[in-house]
Amino acid sequence: MNANRLSWIVLLLAVIALVGCHLYWMPQLPERIATHFDLAGKANDWSMRKDFAALWLIVPALVCVPMLVLPSVMH
Repeated sequence: MNANRLSWIVLLLAVIALVGCHLYWMPQLPERIATHFDLAGKANDWSMRKDFAALWLIVPALVCVPMLVLPSVMH
C-alpha cells in the first residue's frame, strides 16, 4: 500500500472519529460555553454551542486538507 493511500485512510478514520465524538458530545454541552480564560483560570469569554460546534469541525479541516494536498503539489 503506498503512503498516499495510507494517508487518506488514516484521515478518513480520524474524520469518522471526530464526527462521532461531535455527534455524541455536542448535545450534552450547555448552550453557552466558556472559550477563553484569564491567567487566574476564570472564564472571560463565552460562545454559543452552535458556534463552538462549527468551529470544532472547521479547524481540523483547515489543518488536515493542506497536509494532504501539499505533498501532491510539491511533487
